[in-house]
Amino acid sequence: MMLLSILGLFITHSVSFESCEGDYCPTYFPKLPVPITSRQQQTVYMGRDTKTGCFCRELPEVFVVCFGRDTCSNLPVTVEVKPSMLRITDTVIKVFKPGDFSKLSHLTELQLEGNPALNSILPCTFENMTSLVNLSISFNTKLKYLHQHSFAGLTGVKNLLLMKNGFQNLVHVTPSLRPNYLHNLTKLVLDSNTFVSIDKTGFIQMKNSSLTDISLGLCRIEHIHPDALLPLKNLEILQLHQNSINSSTLSILLNRTLEAKINLKVLNLFYVGYRKHPPRNIMNVISKSNISALNLARNNFEQLTNESFPYMPNIEMLDLREVLALNVTSDAFASLPNLKILMLSGNKLVSVPKGVLLKQLLFLDIQQNSEEPEFSSYFLFKHDHFINMTQLIYLNLGYNTIVHLFNRSFAGLKNLKFLGLKTTSLFNIEHGSFVPLENLEVLDLRNNAINHGAEIPDVFHTLTKLKVLRLGGCGFSYIPAVNNPFRNLLSLEQLELNHNGLVTISPNDFLPLFQLKVLNLQRNLFSRWQQRLFQNNSKLTQLNLSENRISTLTSEMLQDFLQLGNINLEHNNIVCNCFEVADLNLSHLQSIFKPQVNCAYPSSLENVPVAKYFQDITSGEVQCKKTGLVTILSSCIGVVILVCVVFSVFYFKWQIKYLLFLTTLYLSRKGRIIPKRGKEFKDDFVYDAFVSYSSEDRDFVVNLVKTLENQEPFYKLCVYERDFLVGNFISECVLVCMAQSRKTLIVVSDNYAQSQWCRWESHVAEYYRLFTEREDGDYVDDSLVLIKLSAVSKCHMSPLLKYLLKTRIYLEWSTEENRQKLFFEKMRNSLGVPLECQLRSKF
Repeated sequence: MMLLSILGLFITHSVSFESCEGDYCPTYFPKLPVPITSRQQQTVYMGRDTKTGCFCRELPEVFVVCFGRDTCSNLPVTVEVKPSMLRITDTVIKVFKPGDFSKLSHLTELQLEGNPALNSILPCTFENMTSLVNLSISFNTKLKYLHQHSFAGLTGVKNLLLMKNGFQNLVHVTPSLRPNYLHNLTKLVLDSNTFVSIDKTGFIQMKNSSLTDISLGLCRIEHIHPDALLPLKNLEILQLHQNSINSSTLSILLNRTLEAKINLKVLNLFYVGYRKHPPRNIMNVISKSNISALNLARNNFEQLTNESFPYMPNIEMLDLREVLALNVTSDAFASLPNLKILMLSGNKLVSVPKGVLLKQLLFLDIQQNSEEPEFSSYFLFKHDHFINMTQLIYLNLGYNTIVHLFNRSFAGLKNLKFLGLKTTSLFNIEHGSFVPLENLEVLDLRNNAINHGAEIPDVFHTLTKLKVLRLGGCGFSYIPAVNNPFRNLLSLEQLELNHNGLVTISPNDFLPLFQLKVLNLQRNLFSRWQQRLFQNNSKLTQLNLSENRISTLTSEMLQDFLQLGNINLEHNNIVCNCFEVADLNLSHLQSIFKPQVNCAYPSSLENVPVAKYFQDITSGEVQCKKTGLVTILSSCIGVVILVCVVFSVFYFKWQIKYLLFLTTLYLSRKGRIIPKRGKEFKDDFVYDAFVSYSSEDRDFVVNLVKTLENQEPFYKLCVYERDFLVGNFISECVLVCMAQSRKTLIVVSDNYAQSQWCRWESHVAEYYRLFTEREDGDYVDDSLVLIKLSAVSKCHMSPLLKYLLKTRIYLEWSTEENRQKLFFEKMRNSLGVPLECQLRSKF
């Protein structure tokens, strides 16, 4: 664990897979504060500075942002900045001068970013700002040099960011960075400036500086003088990512730092264009140095073999993400005996290679590997794969197509604390798969349809030390009451069930989770609950219920909320109709509801914050009366009955239509209804004929369709195997397609007579024959064409089929070829002129 707290991942460069987060991720770079613009809090408008025209917003007690693209030409003076962080951005300020920050000596963080007109920072501008620790002067494209006394007074600054300004020569910057002003400076970021070449005197003004970390990424550097870094005696971290530095130039530079006894520990060569294999000359120099963390990500090494690296006893962290590796031999890392952290994500591996199964590894990240990223292949996952990796603490297999987990998949990983299986297409987790992981603390299973996603599987019962369980996006619809999957998770502190289909929760679902602090139920289907759910979860402080279907807040829900310190109900349609608030602490409820949680109904309270509504109830502005129990019960019963009726009509709609067909046919034969009242004929058919047949007679129908559609005159027939829309109800397709056909061909056989579906189709066809009329009032009596394919047993003959065969002339199929020609001639006469010919005649 000591290594993980000192060393770490170089994750500032975004990749398609997930970056490491949490306590188990190494962080070998000093952490900078999160940029103000990325903090997701609600800011408050402070107003416009009357003297300078700047606009300012504040997150109370945290930070202030001031801006003004057209009007803000000087630093605001009338706006009082109380927080310790200030950002000046998107202004037309040209110069920062002494006195501008005289009232801001309390600042610990200052960002002067994205000011396109800024071209100068005068000497002693920051005088007396001794409390400043983090300073960023970045993205100011007209700022091309810094005065040597620009940073006078900044004795406390440790982290200085000078990214993407207009600097074109290092000597235009480094005189201002002399240690007599910045004697506590440890990290300097000069990324995305155009230096091209760094000569011997580039850092001479920083001699004896306390700087330990310098970043020169994406600076278009092609050459660095071998002695350029010698003034930086305390340098430990060198970042040269995304430049085009020749390997021989870099090896000479590193060798000179080694000779000068500069104790480099971290080297970042991310995306510098090395191909085929790691440059041997650079690797040889590193092998003699104290460098323990090496980043070679986004270079191109398709094969990693025992010749890729010389003997490098000090290397503990190796980043090989997205190097397009196709193969890792079994001895590829044999010359790195102390390797503890290995990153191979985003490559083209099809399994966990034997060569990475190192006994000494603490951290293995092998996410998103596939031979062809566009056509993801299965990621082979053998039994007892990790049997010897007893030291491993972190394993991330996310975004690989694993599909199945077996009870020996993780055998040997007794010290594993983090397991990432996000988006791995997991379909099944065998009971006992997690048994070997006795010390696991974080398990990420997001975005997997485990066990078809119906219920949460009972596979976590042995994870007694688990603290974080992520099950978001798994499609679960309920938590099983029997064998509660959380029953043994006595140490669980964070549970994520967001983006599922959960409708209800019972009080027993989270009963075993005594240590639970954070529960994420975002984007499910909850509407309300009427029993206390979290009464036994005394440590629960954060509950996310945003994007659900919550409208009514019951008394039990409000009591649960009172127990919490942070409740998120955003994007729910809350009905503010006098909640059951008797004996509740309304002032406390006001404080836990966020300001952006608003009432949605009634219209008079629309967009009024729920917290304000509670305040009005407390002050007596809103009077609440208890609703009678009888009224509530009767309303609920009425709603239930209505829902049942609507559901029944929707679910059985096609059975109801069929019943209506049978009733209509019966009444018509009894003379109770007149056929002429049927719906009118429309001459907008799609097919010449709908073919009703049994699937057992498919061979005959295929020949029939082939002959009629491919020989003149060309007919267009509708057959269910070809023309029905996939995913629709069969009954719906039959009704729609029969209505779109001029005629109906019924292929009568013993198979047809036995089929319930075929009988139903014949009833529908009879309905259209009886109740459809032309525009001139004539009935469509010729809409049925019967083909008798074979003899029909009397015991299978339905009354309707018997009636049709007795009252209508039918075509009879023969196995003799000379009679088949006559059959098709009669068939064409029965079908009449094809739709295609009729359409041509109109034009």
